[in-house]
Order: sequence, then structure tokens, then C-alpha cells
Amino acid sequence: DVGKGTYPVSLEGDLPGGDCQDDPDLGGAGQNPATIEILSDDVDQDCDSLTGAAGYNTFRLDPLADFVDFDDSDATLFMGVHTMLFAENVSGIHFGIGAEGNDVVDDAGVIEMFSFSEEDPLAGLVSSTDLITGSSAGATPFDLSQATAFWVDDDAFLSITGAVFPTLRTLYLRGRDEVTGSDLSHAAGPALPSGLSEWVPMTDVSLLRDAAGDFHGIGCDPITEVMQYVYDTPAALGLGADVPGETTFARHRYTGEGFGEDFGASICQLFEREGQLLVLSDHDGTFRAHGIDDSGDNLVLLPETTMGLPEFDEDLEEASVQDITVPRYRAPEPTILVVDGFSRNVMVVNQDFQVIHEIDIALDIAHMDAVFAPDGILHVAVVDEAGVGWLYQLDLTDGLLSELRMAQSNLRKIALWIDDTTGNMIQIMATTDPTGTVDPLVYGVAYLMDPAPEG
Repeated sequence: DVGKGTYPVSLEGDLPGGDCQDDPDLGGAGQNPATIEILSDDVDQDCDSLTGAAGYNTFRLDPLADFVDFDDSDATLFMGVHTMLFAENVSGIHFGIGAEGNDVVDDAGVIEMFSFSEEDPLAGLVSSTDLITGSSAGATPFDLSQATAFWVDDDAFLSITGAVFPTLRTLYLRGRDEVTGSDLSHAAGPALPSGLSEWVPMTDVSLLRDAAGDFHGIGCDPITEVMQYVYDTPAALGLGADVPGETTFARHRYTGEGFGEDFGASICQLFEREGQLLVLSDHDGTFRAHGIDDSGDNLVLLPETTMGLPEFDEDLEEASVQDITVPRYRAPEPTILVVDGFSRNVMVVNQDFQVIHEIDIALDIAHMDAVFAPDGILHVAVVDEAGVGWLYQLDLTDGLLSELRMAQSNLRKIALWIDDTTGNMIQIMATTDPTGTVDPLVYGVAYLMDPAPEG
């Protein structure tokens, strides 16, 4: 009986036009592959055969190339994707990506920014901007580090990454002035100290704009033990000005060989707590929080006891730190997410370094992203070692609200966003198992709740 008993069906749909439901009492032709899924009900709006009844209640992830609305068919081809991030400002929703290469750059590194339509984000990507590309040729070849961080505000879209030259390692700040439309660029770094045979790429970088509006960036690695720190002001960058700013950062300092005390870490993230700027890291193999003193010639990292920080939660002290994430936007209070590789848990940590909630993941965590929605609910996306994606909603007071399993099982990395305008649209970007040298990008969007007005 066509129109009834249509669950499950193939991804293409069993009815003309790909529909999976023709009974008007059950949604009618409104259920088809072009319809946006609603995650709060058990109806299969997008005809992917995966609803609450199947234990998933998920939505389609389709090739990102299907959503490109500008003349560059190869714009979404990337190799070795290592960083992805959504953000939003007055000009719309943006997506930043860092990778080893794309259709133009082979393996020296690239950072790119995509923008969605300001009038209708569901219409797809309308522009692409190259922020920085490495170079394996020429008189001064350089490779970008496999780590990138982004910061987006109404006046600027910025990225930071490391770059390794033959005898120099820099932090590169690149971006766009959202007021004037001009490019923003600063770079600085130390020459190779005599005690090191060569530079190695940074394993992590972080970028933060503090409450006063100034910018801070860091980069680290566990081998050279040289942490690099840069400080910039809007004036030094030339934000909103008709004339260029300074030629380099307002300040740049370093630790390590030739620069005072060594500081090795594979993870380093900036965090602002009650006006204090802290570096969160896995220094010495455990969770650490250091203050920054850049008043002298070298960067000095101040230990927790010197900073007068609260004692860490016992579970946090004992964690085998695999990842640290600081949700940058719309946080109702400063929050840290720490992946404990031993327990396979995501620890939700408050600014007093107490574990307030834990998300139990059955398998090892391969990648994670997190963002606060406008209503203060924390949304966490996780890809486990089997390549399965999981979406969690968590209230900082009440704990876990929901858990959704995504059906696709070949995911590698993931990023998510909840839009500012409605607070009801969730966007997911993910990489999947490589096809040759290319990391295929897939994208999907869904509504958290039914957007149709009641009555």
C-alpha cells in the first residue's frame, strides 16, 4: 500500500521524486530528501530511513561540494584536514578549515575561510577566502603547522598557525577586517637556537580575544620545548582603520632553549579566568594551568601555586589528557572540556577547575568539537574510534539532556554550530575516510525543534 508502511526505505526513497511518504495524515510529500530534518520528533523528514524509531534520529550529511554556490568546483578539495571551526558575526555564518593542502597547494599547508549566505544560511556557501598558504618552492620555502585556531568577531575574522622556515619558526596571524574589508597579517618568531638541530612544527596553537578586546596567541610542541606567545591590539593590527597597522605584533615572547625555561606540551589552549590569562596544557603529562608573564625579554609561565588558582578536582588531576577544548562563543560561564583518554570521558570543567559533568563515550575519542547555543545549552559533537558521530546536549546545571547517534560510520573529524538568529539550526561539517589523498568533506543541517509556529 503506497504511502503506508514506508519505513524503512532506501536513501533514494520508494516513491516518485524520492519521497518516502505520500499519506497527508503522516506528513505527505513534505517528507523527501530535500526537507530539513527535525531532531525533536520521530518523523523521517529527509527520508534517510533514520529516525528515533531506529535509535538514531539523525540527518543527512552530503558532499560539501553540493552546497557550493560560487564558481569554483574544486573549492572543497582538501588533503590532510586537521582543523575545522564554525563561527558567526554580523556578516553571517563562516566556516574555517586548516589542511595540509588543497587543489592548489600540495603539502605545505593552507588555511581557508568559507562564508554562508547572510540572507539564507541554508542556501549554502557563497564565497571562499584563502587566508594563508605555505610554499615548498622559492627562495624561502615554509610549511604550515598541522594546527590552526580561529577567532571571529563583528570587526574581524582571524586565524593563527605556526610556520617552519629552514632556520625560523613563526606564528602567523592572518585574517580579514570585517569593517574595511582589508587583509590583516602579522608574523613573528625566533631563529633556531644553537642548542637545537632543527625546528619541528607546532602541535597545537590557540587564539583568544580578551575582555579588553586585545588578542593573544600561543603555539607549542613537546620536542623543542619552545612555547611561542604573541600579543596584539586592535590598533597594532589596524582594525577599522584606513591606514595599515604595525608591521608586526605588539609583543612576542618565547620560552625554551635560549629563551629561559623550557616548556614542552603537545596541547596548549588559552583561557581567561576572572581577568587572568591562562595557558591550559598537558605539560608534564597532566592537566596544567599556567599564568603568562611577558614583561621581560622571555616568556615566563607561572605555575598554579604562584597564580593562586583553586585546587584541581581529583579526577582532573588524574586524567590522561588527550584533548582540551575551550568553547569560545556565547559561554554563560567560562567552561573547559577535557578528554580523558583513560576513562574515555569528556570532562566538563568549570573555571574553578572542578569537574561538574562527565560525558561517557563507549569507545576511544578520535575528535571533538563543542559550542554553546544562544540559550546557554552546551552542544558537543564527538567522533569515536569507529568513525561514528555522536551529538550531546548538556545543561551546565542539570547535566546531560540528550544523546543522538549519527548514522554515518566513516567520520574522521567534526565541527558543529548553532545559529545566532534562531538558536534552532544545527550545522555539522565532517571529514570522512580519505578517497586517495583527498579528505572528503560532508555537510548537513537540521532543526533542533519544529520551526513551524504552533496553532
